[in-house]
Amino acid sequence: MKKQLFLSSLLLILFGFSVSAQELVDINNTSICEKALDISRFQRFGPTTAPVALGTEKPNSFQHTPHPAWYKFTVNKDGILLFDILPNNPKDNYDFMLFKDEPDFCKKFAEGKIAALRENKDGRIDSLSGATGLSFNGQQQGYLKGIDVKTNETYYLALNNVYDKGSGHTIVFKNLITYTISGNVLNQKNDHTLTANVTLRNINSPEISTSTETDKKGSFSLKIGLSNENSANAQYELCAYADKFFPLIKLFTAEEIKNLCSKPYDLQLTKLKKSYNEDELKPIYFEPNDMEIVPESQISLNKLLRLMSLNTKIEILLEGHTNGIYPSTAVDMQLSESRSNAVKTYLTENGIDPTRIQIKGFGSTKEMYEMPETEEQEGFNRRVEINILKF
Repeated sequence: MKKQLFLSSLLLILFGFSVSAQELVDINNTSICEKALDISRFQRFGPTTAPVALGTEKPNSFQHTPHPAWYKFTVNKDGILLFDILPNNPKDNYDFMLFKDEPDFCKKFAEGKIAALRENKDGRIDSLSGATGLSFNGQQQGYLKGIDVKTNETYYLALNNVYDKGSGHTIVFKNLITYTISGNVLNQKNDHTLTANVTLRNINSPEISTSTETDKKGSFSLKIGLSNENSANAQYELCAYADKFFPLIKLFTAEEIKNLCSKPYDLQLTKLKKSYNEDELKPIYFEPNDMEIVPESQISLNKLLRLMSLNTKIEILLEGHTNGIYPSTAVDMQLSESRSNAVKTYLTENGIDPTRIQIKGFGSTKEMYEMPETEEQEGFNRRVEINILKF
């Protein structure tokens, strides 16, 4: 069976393809370090039979009842080591230990002379799937932070199902190659360097995110991980923020991110000022006779939310307007106030303290086009403007 499985899989360590086994892979002979099964060629290994119980006289470092399985693998590309340990039965609880190989590894392990690089021996698993493993930043439930690996390095992975009469598992390796974006954060007005935070996140996979602070000279170096498996559709958000400045938010594809790594990339921030900042915070526009925000204004709304989330001292006045006939009617006044309140509700539902937000309706008393001639001009009248009172 094992020979058939090996021949039927197109395999590359961490970065290849595989055909799932139709039968369970027998791992009865993998209970001790010396019997570690080499799975270097697999991206996806399993599902397996259940690990067998190991007598207490055998060396192991798991604190629970030992039902271990030992594996080893050799890396064929530099990158970040990530993997999922997926139990066949989500109710099972798998612990794991990850070690880097060295001469006489198994002998040293038995003597207690080898320290694990990563270990999960306290039952941390995903509550729904029972999964555990290594993820990019270790914030995913049940996961620890991935590790940097180099070509031709060999590692040992020991698993243990803490339950008697448990089931087997599948191990899935992931391809995450590291790149580095570096540059400076600058004041757009005078090119002076700034102390700032720089963050990059994968919008499709929020777990894939990283951040750094600039040094005293305003320089930053941000190491990121890009996955070949989903890079075709992945979109990345690069955000730089300094106190009393607007956050700079830019979107990139994976290919564009790779190109950024080829040379220094500077980020220029615009300083906050009181009153209106329409170059950075454009008005939020609404559908006719409605409190529904037009889709095109979602970017402005999200930018306002991000600004207020990052700078907790900002207080604003949301000024609502309508496209009506002067003088404003009571209906116009109410609609304009309701539009301001719609923006406030969005912000407060996303964690902004309501005491930082004032609202006011102006009806049609401050139209941008008093005699609009087109639908576009009418649309500019249906708006909420953002007035920064304090920061």
